[in-house]
Amino acid sequence: MEQAKKIYRDSLFRDYFRDTKNFVQLCNAVTGLDLKAEQLSENTVEDILFSNLRNDVSFSAGENCFVFFEHQSTRNFNMPLRMLFYLSLLYRGSVNEELIYRTKIIKLPAPKFFVFYNGKEPCPEESVLKLSDAFSMAGDIELTVTVYNINFNEKFRLIRECRPIHDYSCFVDRVEMNRAKGM
Repeated sequence: MEQAKKIYRDSLFRDYFRDTKNFVQLCNAVTGLDLKAEQLSENTVEDILFSNLRNDVSFSAGENCFVFFEHQSTRNFNMPLRMLFYLSLLYRGSVNEELIYRTKIIKLPAPKFFVFYNGKEPCPEESVLKLSDAFSMAGDIELTVTVYNINFNEKFRLIRECRPIHDYSCFVDRVEMNRAKGM
């Protein structure tokens, strides 16, 4: 008999939300945009040569924006720094480096960063992490990451309003309840 994967949340999240239909529903729920699946193309950062840097799911919406999703079952307050690394890799891959020396401004896709947390530590329904919180003194750059607690709670706005996150959250909740019963 094949053994079930015990650490399933992250891989399930990646597989489920790499489906453009599910991604666009969650993306629209957290950004307030009205994107269509045909506007999106996946640009997930995969294990780049000699680097273990990879993100869970990201898409670009034409030339307008990059949307990054990360799943966490352990709270990680370094997510803004990780997101900065992902963004830097995508910009480097999408911008002709010769153009940065010209006087005309290069239009960049606007980044949007989200973490979906479903671990056991207490976490508010929605919170924000800031890159500047890691600085030893005031700096000149800010990057914010919105964190959503997606532990199954039908009172949470995102779980009520986004069917794919509701279904993912409900599934994880049921698996955890069954595991607690020794299944």
